[in-house]
Amino acid sequence: MPDPQTHPSRTKALDSPLFVICAAVLIVAAVGLRPRLDALRIKYTKKTIELRRPLDQFDPSLLPSFKRAADDSMMKLLPASVEAVGTEQYKVFNVQERGQTGSKGQAALVLTYYSKPGDKVPHTPEVCYRQVGGVVRNLGYLQVPTPGLGPDVPEIRARTMFLEQANSRAAIAYCFCANGDMLSDRLSVRLRIAWPGDEYVYFSKIEAVSRFGPDSEAAAAMERSKRLLAEALPILLERHFPLTDVVKGTR
Repeated sequence: MPDPQTHPSRTKALDSPLFVICAAVLIVAAVGLRPRLDALRIKYTKKTIELRRPLDQFDPSLLPSFKRAADDSMMKLLPASVEAVGTEQYKVFNVQERGQTGSKGQAALVLTYYSKPGDKVPHTPEVCYRQVGGVVRNLGYLQVPTPGLGPDVPEIRARTMFLEQANSRAAIAYCFCANGDMLSDRLSVRLRIAWPGDEYVYFSKIEAVSRFGPDSEAAAAMERSKRLLAEALPILLERHFPLTDVVKGTR
């Protein structure tokens, strides 16, 4: 064992008031660090927030260009289980262009809502439809005019695709609403809900699906889906989704 007398400078340093003070500070910091980190985690972890109105209370009669469809034939195209979409807040509305009858002008509005801090956007249509045997073609993005959202949001960017499944084909346009912001892809939603500052967290997928027959009807079907999406968004924001100032914790 080394003789302390042979290292007088080391012994002197250990006995110095500065060393004792520094050691005490480090011990206090170590003891208090975990509670402080836990407090910060609690403070900045976003909380779940409920819809103002459940999705099943969405009123298709408020859509300017559509009415509730007389049959549910569009459901044959769509996954219809909680497991498929990852949430119990899931609703499909079969609608039809006003003035049309039979199978003409039919579309479906597919709504999902998530509000768990750990949710990571588990479902997107191009993934879900492929998993149930559908063929996705022409996957891309389109700008959708949204005059109903006011002058600050004259248009949104929507994800679009054409779906072939069994003997049916459909044009699909969808977007997300995450904490009040309109987004078009999974990564953008993940970044938005992870961004610090808001007290609560939610995101919703709004999807419009329009069936068509001959190839000549594909463009018209996509326009129908875009219109349905644009008309549904203001209703959802005004009546169903949480108020933005509540989400931010300023109200």
